[in-house]
Amino acid sequence: MLLAGFRAPATSWRYQIPSLIEAGHRVIAVDLPGHGTTPATPHGTTMQTRAGFVHALIEELDLQRVAIIGGSMGANTIWSYVDSYGTGRLRAAVVVDQTPRMLNTPEWEYGFYGYDQEEVDTFFADGIPVLFVAGSDSEYWPSAHAVAAAALAPNGASIVVPRAGHATNMERPHPFSKAVAVFFDSAS
Repeated sequence: MLLAGFRAPATSWRYQIPSLIEAGHRVIAVDLPGHGTTPATPHGTTMQTRAGFVHALIEELDLQRVAIIGGSMGANTIWSYVDSYGTGRLRAAVVVDQTPRMLNTPEWEYGFYGYDQEEVDTFFADGIPVLFVAGSDSEYWPSAHAVAAAALAPNGASIVVPRAGHATNMERPHPFSKAVAVFFDSAS
């Protein structure tokens, strides 16, 4: 399942879809409300609301052992899903250029550049493998967040994609897709 970032369409995964299908995966690229051609995000939408949309889709399609990939805000949706619904239907997650904590603290220096407020909780899946991907030249996060976040996750791994910014999957589709394929093979 592919979840795009803030207001990005599901087609932002167009470079990954063929390689995932070729590797034998069923691929569902989701346009949550406010993304792609879907209607605007309803007033009052929260990350928990977004997680509810994902949960409803997983339930409706009766998906099991879902490998879920979220870019930016799509990654936050994954954490909210895990917090609200657990990991029972998930087998792995890939987080693309999104730090698990938005704000910098003395204990976490990998938040959004320039933000320095009170600590925000982190939601890591209970034991499911998680790959943290960072673009070396992200305009939003220091790329070291991927390694630091992977060290906090029970089954974490990380990769920093060279010469990539925040939209790593679109900017450097081949190295990104290769890293995801290797990760999914190891998480099977």
